[in-house]
Amino acid sequence: MAEVMAEVKSSGPAGPLVTAARALRRDRVGMAALGVVLLCAALAVCAPLIAALYGKNPTEHYGQNDPELLSPEVLPVRPNGGISADFWFGLEPGLGRDVLTQLLYGMRTSLLIALARSPSSPSSASCSG
Repeated sequence: MAEVMAEVKSSGPAGPLVTAARALRRDRVGMAALGVVLLCAALAVCAPLIAALYGKNPTEHYGQNDPELLSPEVLPVRPNGGISADFWFGLEPGLGRDVLTQLLYGMRTSLLIALARSPSSPSSASCSG
């Protein structure tokens, strides 16, 4: 045990990334938040696969194709925004598009913008002072 401790102490100070990773592993709320972020990223990356398995297209107007889904006021007929076994998150009022696939593809777009903007953020911040 003493040999291991001496070996750890002799390795020198840990870098900032290692220190931050250790602090994050000790923080339960931080680990839970990291899990949520990674889950959202995985859902965004797998959006086309999930939509294919779910059988819905984010751009198709289901409410206009099936008159039983939307009322004459163009609102979902079923309770809670049209939530059913066919539309897990309901239908969009007006056009009748599936909300779940729109959410997944919206997450995908947000992730793409975040990843595209992240490398250029430090340079633009340093230029603006």
